[in-house]
Amino acid sequence: NQPNGVRGNGRRGGRQQQNGSGGKKAGISAEDLDAELDAYRAETKQKK
Repeated sequence: NQPNGVRGNGRRGGRQQQNGSGGKKAGISAEDLDAELDAYRAETKQKK
C-alpha cells in the first residue's frame, strides 16, 4: 500500500497531494480539484 498516489492514479490521486490548499477548504470535492488542475494545465500549456 504505497502512499504514492501519483503513480497508481495519475489524475485524481496525485491531485490532492499536489494541491496544498486542499486541506484548508472544508467542503472541497473531486470536481473542485478537477477544475483547479484543468485550469492549471491550460495555463502551463499556453506558456510552453
